[in-house]
Amino acid sequence: MSGEKRGPAPAGRRDGRTARALLLEAERLLGAARAVVTDRAAAAGAVRDALAPLQQELARSELEPIPLSRLRDVTEGRL
Repeated sequence: MSGEKRGPAPAGRRDGRTARALLLEAERLLGAARAVVTDRAAAAGAVRDALAPLQQELARSELEPIPLSRLRDVTEGRL
């Protein structure tokens, strides 16, 4: 028996291995997709955090030369 050649695996065993390999790949891809969502959210948050002080400085520099009395008139006293 030691000299016998082995044939292909029975179809059921081969299909089971293929299914397991497919499931492992699907789990890997799902993890990668979830990481993309997490990374995008983190990147968007970092951009918002970096943008906020720039917007504040821009607003300050645009409003600074305008007299306060003019701002009150334009905003009808809401400022």
